[in-house]
Amino acid sequence: MVGAIWHKKRIISVGNPHERFHEDALRMMRALRFVSQLDFELDQETFDSLKENAQNISEIAVERILVEFEKLAAGSHKIKAFSLLLESGLYQYLPLFSNKKII
Repeated sequence: MVGAIWHKKRIISVGNPHERFHEDALRMMRALRFVSQLDFELDQETFDSLKENAQNISEIAVERILVEFEKLAAGSHKIKAFSLLLESGLYQYLPLFSNKKII
């Protein structure tokens, strides 16, 4: 469990999403991976918190981020997940995309 509950194909943070993402910032990547693999939607409060806490992913080991990124990229709904990755700004803090400008 990534600190989220699945209700009606929605990823909803258990408790305060800010606290969950501060406890383990990799949960943000896992949430997007579940969008990609399971075609789930992100709860708006959870997504807003993901956007606000995106910079915290830079504290996570590159290897752990890469594992989640590869799973996200292999998902059947990866376009949806990549769209959220871009919209949230999380991509800016991923090692491969840091210092890159996406149009």
